[in-house]
Amino acid sequence: MRLSDTHEEIRRTARRFADDVIRPQAAVLDRDELYPVEIYQKMAGIGLFGITVPAALGGAGMDVVSYALVMEELHI
Repeated sequence: MRLSDTHEEIRRTARRFADDVIRPQAAVLDRDELYPVEIYQKMAGIGLFGITVPAALGGAGMDVVSYALVMEELHI
């Protein structure tokens, strides 16, 4: 299956976020069992939460492929 341009952009966005924000501190977050609010706020700010929630309800209104791509890229 070829991904749409939108799907590719979602993948790139999630990958950049994981590379720039999560991976540099992943070992400490895991070791200390931390869930920093700042990370989740940043994720929400770039649209990585509510991927499949309709836009009318405050979500991104995307499909399950988009959700899967985000989850795949955020898996550390």
